[in-house]
This record gives sequence, structure tokens and C-alpha cells, in this order.
Amino acid sequence: MSCLVSLDKAPHSISDTELSNARSELIDLTEAGFKLDWLKTKLDEVSLERKKANANVSYVLELEEHIKNLKVELNKEKVKSAAKFLSLEQEVSALKYELNKDARSST
Repeated sequence: MSCLVSLDKAPHSISDTELSNARSELIDLTEAGFKLDWLKTKLDEVSLERKKANANVSYVLELEEHIKNLKVELNKEKVKSAAKFLSLEQEVSALKYELNKDARSST
């Protein structure tokens, strides 16, 4: 009856091997004449919950990867923006210098 012990665990912590073993035990017990519809139902529920949990983990990993890529893009944009800002500051400074130079030469 290790299948009962397996089904007592949280769905995400049950391995594929444990699920397979539980199904095999259930088949053996059913073939021996035991009426275990309730156990089959429970095994199906646990299997479905496990699939959902694994799907959620995959989705979270995809989102984390997407966030990581977005952060890389954001940093690239920050660098571009900083470079443009610096270039603009230098241009403004050069124009101020020219204006001051022209003002001094006209006086």
C-alpha cells in the first residue's frame, strides 16, 4: 500500500516513478478483486494536480526569463539614453562657449 503513502504527499513532490508505481499497485490490487474506485479517483486527481503544478513552474520560469531579457533591454536603452544626453550636454556647452566668445569679441 505504498501508493497510499505516495498519494499523501504534496502533488509537486511526487515523482513520475512514484506515480507509475502507484498506478501499477492499483492495477494489481484491482485485478486481485479489491474495489478501489476511490483510490483510482484520488490517483487521477493527484496526477492532474501535479501536471498543473509543473505547468505553473514552467510558466514562472518563462516569465522570469522574459523579465531577465527585458532588464537587459532596459539597461541597453539606459546606456543609449545616457550617451545621447552626454552628447547633448557637450553640444550645449560648445554653443555656450561660442556665444560667449562672440560676445567677448564684439565688445
